[in-house]
Amino acid sequence: MIFPKKNFSVQRLLRILNCPSSIFGRSDTPDLICRYRTLGRRLLRKLQEQDRFQEIRSRIEDVFKAAKNAFSLKRIHRYTTRSVTKTACLNVLLTGLVISLGFRSKEQVQRLAEW
Repeated sequence: MIFPKKNFSVQRLLRILNCPSSIFGRSDTPDLICRYRTLGRRLLRKLQEQDRFQEIRSRIEDVFKAAKNAFSLKRIHRYTTRSVTKTACLNVLLTGLVISLGFRSKEQVQRLAEW
C-alpha cells in the first residue's frame, strides 16, 4: 500500500478499514472478524515504522523520474497500442540496464533524472 505524502491521516484510514459485508452470515464470521482486526493492528504497527521506508520511497520516485525524463516516458507520441507497448518496454529495459550497470546511488539517479 502506497500512502500519499501529503494529507495522510491514520484516523481517515481507520474509518475506511471495515470488514467486508460478504463475511457476515457465514459460519466462520467471528474468526474472520478477528483476522481483519489483527490485520488492522499489524497495519497500524507498520505505519508507525513508516520513517524507515522514506528513503526507499525516495529512491523509487527518483527511478520513476529518471525513466520519465531521461528516457522520454513523459510524453509518448504514438498512435497504436503496439507501438506504445514497444516504446514503454524499451524504456523500462533501458532504465533497468542503466541502474544495474552503475547508477546505484541516490545522487547518481537524481543526476540522470535531471539530465
